[in-house]
Amino acid sequence: MPVGSFPSILSDAEGTAQATLEKGMRQLFRNDTVNLTEGSVLERVSRQVPALLDPSIGYAGLLDSQQGRQMLSSIWKEYATAAQPYPIVIHTPTWRSGRDRMAKARRPKTQPEENAVNLLRDAVPEAIIAGLLGPKGDCYVPSEAPAREAARNYHAWQVDRLVEADCDFLLAATLPALGEAQGIADAFAETNLAYVLSFVLRPDGCLLDGTPLGEAIVDIDGRERPPAGYWINCTHPEVFATGMKEARDANA
Repeated sequence: MPVGSFPSILSDAEGTAQATLEKGMRQLFRNDTVNLTEGSVLERVSRQVPALLDPSIGYAGLLDSQQGRQMLSSIWKEYATAAQPYPIVIHTPTWRSGRDRMAKARRPKTQPEENAVNLLRDAVPEAIIAGLLGPKGDCYVPSEAPAREAARNYHAWQVDRLVEADCDFLLAATLPALGEAQGIADAFAETNLAYVLSFVLRPDGCLLDGTPLGEAIVDIDGRERPPAGYWINCTHPEVFATGMKEARDANA
């Protein structure tokens, strides 16, 4: 149920789960409501059953086994239960499923995006599904982030797969640098889906590459189809609080 077309779809919605999803989608991109997301599924799996993680594609590999799929479903259901009565956003486990990583894992034709969306809709029908991708390099090493055009070319492959999987909106998370965020936004903007960019933030209110958060948002918002919103993730709450204060002081 793509965000870009959800008003027309919502008019025909049926069932309790669908009604809950409708409400969540309507609230998700408003600035006066509370929405919750999953905690890091990858971190939970790495602590509980690290052997299930693929060294190249991380927790996307869980989709290949019954044990892995059951673990994903169980974690998702826990988060959905904890979130009640608020809408819950759950991410596809595709943070590390770029073309090069899929090839390295010898899964070039596997469709973790589609498999994840199908599993999620069965496990948590009311969830708002974010089609997730991550940075090309280490999310904490901005020097590994590609420049704008290279990032667009690299991520477009997975963006197409996420759209085909019929997620509700697109999410790029743990972005450390403006150039890569620009390229991902370019690729996202070519789709019919709403999208969100999520950065890692420093205590001084800057992205890890030193770009002030306010400047990054102004730059990316200048396009014809800007993001529906911006998030911060993989940032300690104290760093977030300090960094957001610095960002607001610099650019209200």
